[in-house]
Amino acid sequence: MKDGMKRPMSVTVIGWIWIGLGTLMLLGSMMALAMFLVLVRPHFESGGAESRLDKLPWFGRFFLRKVELFAAVQAGLAIFVMVSGRFFLKLRSWARTSLEAVSWLGLVYVVGFGIFFGITFIRTFASGEVQGGPPFVFIAIVVPIMLVVTVGVYAVPLGVIIWFLRGETIRGAMLSGGGRRMTGNRGGNAGREVSK
Repeated sequence: MKDGMKRPMSVTVIGWIWIGLGTLMLLGSMMALAMFLVLVRPHFESGGAESRLDKLPWFGRFFLRKVELFAAVQAGLAIFVMVSGRFFLKLRSWARTSLEAVSWLGLVYVVGFGIFFGITFIRTFASGEVQGGPPFVFIAIVVPIMLVVTVGVYAVPLGVIIWFLRGETIRGAMLSGGGRRMTGNRGGNAGREVSK
């Protein structure tokens, strides 16, 4: 960020949020891959791997066969998010666009996951594979509530971030970082752009 520019608080907060999330994503991808290689893969390679895989839902089989690819994609996305967050703090316009795109992707993923999990949950109970009784009633009530809460916990903050990223405050700050600065006048106007 150039001297004389004041960075809005929303830029600072969102930038560091995404840097933190990128760091967690990178660590999560490495930990997930390590746990898969150490704990999960030996279990499926100890004999009868295909028969064990066949017992899993189709998405479970697909995921287990592509874990390394998913971990690499997540790590790459995490690095991209951290770099974008760093340049967002420096008021680079492209970083705002990048973080908005990632925020939209995250929102679509969270909502899509909620819908997918909900459909899978309903089909599992409708198939009769789960027996009745108190545990059945408890799961049937608690799981949907937990699903809605979980989706909301991630979707609402992402929606707020998108709202701020598309707002005039951050867009104006990005213009300042791109080679212009905002200056006020004595007539009481909010400000005007002047060339440097």
